[in-house]
Amino acid sequence: MLRRTPTLLSKHVNPPTTAPIAGNSKPPIQPFHPSHLLRYVYEPRPDPINCTTLFPTREFATDPSHPLHIRTKRKLAAFDPDNFHWRVQCPVDVSKRAFVRSWAAKRVGKVLRGKIGAALGRRQGDGLVLRGGEGGGGLEGARDAAAAAEREGWIGALLVILTKDKISLTASDAEVRQSVEWLLERVREKQGQEGGRQTQKQRAGHAVKVPSSSRGRNIMVSKAGTSAAPTPPRTAKEIVKTEVGLAPSRPRDR
Repeated sequence: MLRRTPTLLSKHVNPPTTAPIAGNSKPPIQPFHPSHLLRYVYEPRPDPINCTTLFPTREFATDPSHPLHIRTKRKLAAFDPDNFHWRVQCPVDVSKRAFVRSWAAKRVGKVLRGKIGAALGRRQGDGLVLRGGEGGGGLEGARDAAAAAEREGWIGALLVILTKDKISLTASDAEVRQSVEWLLERVREKQGQEGGRQTQKQRAGHAVKVPSSSRGRNIMVSKAGTSAAPTPPRTAKEIVKTEVGLAPSRPRDR
């Protein structure tokens, strides 16, 4: 059997079999980023029907003939925008099995609840909404939760959405924790921006609160937010003259 003698061009004509083939090379693994796992929708000043409202609740509220219409309307009427409302949603594309989607949502919700539950001073079960007045706290519990939420800055409505990818199921606990921390930082930034806009509106005179000590006085609030000097009260003679001047004149009887 004759052996082929290698030449200078043999390595170019017949490349070695150990070289990687371009078509079968695997793409480089991208480093994990929190946005690969979670998306979110945040409303700093939510309405009763907001991003966290479930679709059946919307249907019940808009259908007067539904048996749960009255109960739903009462629930929406008791909505408190100063509390923190949140919900975790897992798309159907992640898994067709409901219990798998529920497990993925609860895993993220558990970490999220651990981050914000202590700030609100209360913890819920596996319900995806955390707000004051629920869980047997009564009126005092609702006030305490609302005060804690306002003090910590956790107000508004937050909808957390898992991405439509298998990473929603395969992500490690550390990656879930990192994603939740990243998400809450983004929400904090939006809350700070909203607070800055509210402060600018107050300075511009759009929403100026008159102190309780000045109630009952005739105080004019300017657009710049500064109050002018109170007008002195009118005497009885001035009031009578004003009422007489404004009264319509009656025709004389002839």
